[in-house]
Amino acid sequence: MRARRFSGTRTASELSSFFAVMRRRRVFFTARASLKKRFGMEDIVRASDLARRTGRTMVEFHMTQPGDRVIIGLSGGADSLCLALVLKELSEDMGFLLRAVHVQHGLRETAERDADFVRAFCREEGIALRVEYMQADVYAREHRLSLEEAGRELRQQAFRRAAEDWDAECAAVRRPCRIALAHHREDCAETVLFHLSRGCSLPGLSGIRPLSENRIRPLIRASREEIEAYLAEKGRDWCLDETNDSDAYTRNRIRHHILPALEESVHGGAAEHIAELALAAAELEDYLERETGRAEALCRTEGGLCIGRLEEYPLLLQRRILYRALCGAAGRKKNIGRRHVEQLLSLCRSQEGSAQMRFPGGLRAERRYGSLLLFREDAPQQNLPGLYIDGNGISRPFPRAPEAYAVRECPPEQRRSTADERADRYTKYFDYDRIATDLCFRTRCPGDVITIGAGGEKKTLRRFMIDEKIPAAARDRLVLPAAGNEILWVPGFRVSGRFGVADRTERLLEITLKNTETGNGRK
Repeated sequence: MRARRFSGTRTASELSSFFAVMRRRRVFFTARASLKKRFGMEDIVRASDLARRTGRTMVEFHMTQPGDRVIIGLSGGADSLCLALVLKELSEDMGFLLRAVHVQHGLRETAERDADFVRAFCREEGIALRVEYMQADVYAREHRLSLEEAGRELRQQAFRRAAEDWDAECAAVRRPCRIALAHHREDCAETVLFHLSRGCSLPGLSGIRPLSENRIRPLIRASREEIEAYLAEKGRDWCLDETNDSDAYTRNRIRHHILPALEESVHGGAAEHIAELALAAAELEDYLERETGRAEALCRTEGGLCIGRLEEYPLLLQRRILYRALCGAAGRKKNIGRRHVEQLLSLCRSQEGSAQMRFPGGLRAERRYGSLLLFREDAPQQNLPGLYIDGNGISRPFPRAPEAYAVRECPPEQRRSTADERADRYTKYFDYDRIATDLCFRTRCPGDVITIGAGGEKKTLRRFMIDEKIPAAARDRLVLPAAGNEILWVPGFRVSGRFGVADRTERLLEITLKNTETGNGRK
């Protein structure tokens, strides 16, 4: 079906008749832009022009390489039909293979008609097709999602299965399948407006990216007007999804009312300019993400972040590093926003040596002197020693049960050299004859002391832990060897001088802190 073209001056009745014909053929155009182009002497777009510009977009964003395999998400609507025709036109010159997947969501009475339409189209064009049947409403109820979210997840699952099956057929080919989606310029502009209205940062301002993981969007710079004109030029009909006309969906309201109002009342190129801004925002976001990764790597300590190093960076990078840390600890990005980052930033700036803060989803953050730790409270706890980070950002053994220790008596000749003993964080020796009371393994008690050095100077365990910057959250959970109120050893820090081994020592007591990875006290 070829689009009708007028030339010269037309009466109001002729214009009205023209637009009625266009509506019946489902070729919609924004009034100002279409009048200027439609009533001139040139076509809006030629098929080869759209294909050529799409090819340039694909090359610019490295969407495909020769030998790649591309799966088209083909709904049967104008956008996906145009995408299929354009990619077929480009496939031979650009050297990629094509297949298509159609997802039937089971929501509309006309859905099977669309599937039949797509089958006929793919037979005519020689494109291999796979049809997947889903129950989006059931999936939405089971997973507590909106129909839009459920449909999107089901489509992604269908595309992933199709790609995996094609990969299995071509086991010798290392490159992954590409999933081609038919998002265009107005889709991107609508997404930016949607994100701005709900509140977003730079990633939300990036809208729909031309390339994300294995998903490509070759038509991202094409307008809806150009897509429908291309199909009219080709004489192609397409399927109509009646849900696209409903204002029950937020994006439809933006598409039907807000964006056209901007085009008509503010500027005729509003959608194009918003989409260009999205591309610029995506480039800036990619640059900042690389810088954030480099900065985060330098701030990382074993199990946490060094607050001192974090504060050396601009506030922008500090927030981004903390956001990445929060998402990493939570295992997701959903429901983690700017206010949580600001709360974490205030915890880092706290003047207290130790402080903590809880976040939704069982996530807890602890400031331990100069370190920031993030972890889930529902994570399983081990009885044998793990590690914690002290106030200087150094990892220390963390025994939390008597079973974390192994004890044995041995003769003096079995004692290793003094140098070896000092280098071993996990095994210590004591003069067994000097231990007058029963040995036990317990958490701290009021009145506990530890002997500092061989001169007999004592320090309370409480003061020792503060001076050594042992985090408050760890002090009451550390299980230590004790004889009466004397602590023999604080693993990772100091051995009591009261029970030191001398030349005249006849019996040795060997205490080994087991390691969960090797079980023999060695890391």
